[in-house]
Amino acid sequence: MQAEDFTQADEVQELLGRLRSTSEGKQFSDVIDDQGHQYVDLVMEGGGVLGVALVGYTFVLEEIGLRFLRVGGTSAGSINALLVAGLGTPQEREDRKGAG
Repeated sequence: MQAEDFTQADEVQELLGRLRSTSEGKQFSDVIDDQGHQYVDLVMEGGGVLGVALVGYTFVLEEIGLRFLRVGGTSAGSINALLVAGLGTPQEREDRKGAG
């Protein structure tokens, strides 16, 4: 299975569309790039198995246009922060997809 199997499902895309329209025009940060992405720091708490949900909400935050300047966390949050930091920026991920 690939990440796209989960993120490209019709239900997920419908929910993302609703979230985008709900958050459109709202300002969450005073750091905004030319594409309209807003930059925030992300700190995640622990939660054992519930830490798996951190992956989902991190994905959703990026999909609605939030980007992370710094990431950190405790326990499961630190594991997710490490994974987010290791992925690079959303643009770098897109560039790698096109090259592979």
